[in-house]
Amino acid sequence: MSSQLTPELRTLAQRAIDWALAAGAEQAAVVLSKGRYVELGQRSGKLETLESSTGRSLRLAVFAAQRYLSVQTNILQPASLKPFVEDAVAAAKLLDPDPHRGLAEPQRYGVADADIDSVDPQCGAYSIDDHKQRLAALEEAAASTSIPVVSISTRSLTNIYTSMRLHSNGFFGETTRTLYEFGASVTVRDSGARRPDGSHFISSRFLEGVPSAAEVGDLALKRAGEQLGASVVPSNKMTMVVRRRCAPHLLSSLLEPLSGFALQQRSSCFEGKMGQPIGSELLDLVDDPLLPRGLGSHLYDSDGFPAARAQVFEQGILRFFYIGLYYARKLNVEPTTSSRGNILLTPGTRSAGDLIADVKDGILVTSFLGGNSNGATGDFSYGIRGQRIKNGEIVHPVTEMNIADNHLSLWKRLVAVGNDPYPYSAWRIPTLVFEDVQFSGS
Repeated sequence: MSSQLTPELRTLAQRAIDWALAAGAEQAAVVLSKGRYVELGQRSGKLETLESSTGRSLRLAVFAAQRYLSVQTNILQPASLKPFVEDAVAAAKLLDPDPHRGLAEPQRYGVADADIDSVDPQCGAYSIDDHKQRLAALEEAAASTSIPVVSISTRSLTNIYTSMRLHSNGFFGETTRTLYEFGASVTVRDSGARRPDGSHFISSRFLEGVPSAAEVGDLALKRAGEQLGASVVPSNKMTMVVRRRCAPHLLSSLLEPLSGFALQQRSSCFEGKMGQPIGSELLDLVDDPLLPRGLGSHLYDSDGFPAARAQVFEQGILRFFYIGLYYARKLNVEPTTSSRGNILLTPGTRSAGDLIADVKDGILVTSFLGGNSNGATGDFSYGIRGQRIKNGEIVHPVTEMNIADNHLSLWKRLVAVGNDPYPYSAWRIPTLVFEDVQFSGS
């Protein structure tokens, strides 16, 4: 697909840079974007949401006298944009100085030489009728005569998005991405006032190769139905099996303290632990921003650095921090990147079913519900719901339980990894198995 940005828009981005410099900024950066977004939502057979929009925006960062300001506008007519830029520079000069702000040295700039295959040429032709047909198929599959369904909500969206980044000292990059998202949420009737729900959604750059709407709707119904009759079990330390679709909830709180912000604020439990073992050898984690068709793929980061693959944890050993240019200057270290890509955990060789069959006493976590994580200490606590496992078999659903642990301990008890990384997410994480996890219940 050719660029969605016209020559006029590209010229306008350069003019915004020129206006900022003429107004007294030493440096300036522009991100110009354009997108077409379509979303339909349906509830119990009735269309509730229909949004279709084409938007353009310009985000400007100005650096003046060691001061920094970022502003954004959707009004891109030159007559209005020029005073907007000049006002931004004047406003920046009123702020407190920050000597660490500024664009990167030009020799650091680059765009990765890779084909991330991020554009489905068919996306622009996907019509409102196509969305409606998908919603109908989702709802039909999520309906049931054997499970007491209370309501079904379905959603379908497409998005085509182009972004151009331009720096006053030489960086230029442009990317276009397409996106499909669709799925269903189902609420069912249980005993008393309980109304458990389940959902399943798909995200993909390309429509080709994704499950059908019927498959997705059917799985959403199964996710809701598997919670019928759920109960609380006694508190105990048990094996925890984490379903691949909800494993990113754990991984995201593990990665949060790896940021430059957390390190600079002295709020990272990983401070001083570079090169040390954090988890078992099965914690083999890569950040790959160059994965073809990956939802987290990009060719350059927000500082203009070329995207590159990074080994975050190597067989349990910490190898990488996410440090962008600003916090690298504050910490007086070399920058890496502050932009995450696709998070890949090296898969094992056994299926989720085989891993469950090995569990004598445990819980399959099918979703995490709220909770909190403290990046400074590594402590976390989450509500969970899932399925009770006894002697290798799922015996009944569980709900209204919690887990409480610490990342510096939990990942050392990662004892098995499945062969099933979830493909429809930027988090390609398989089923995970942890030993001796404290569950709080009745």
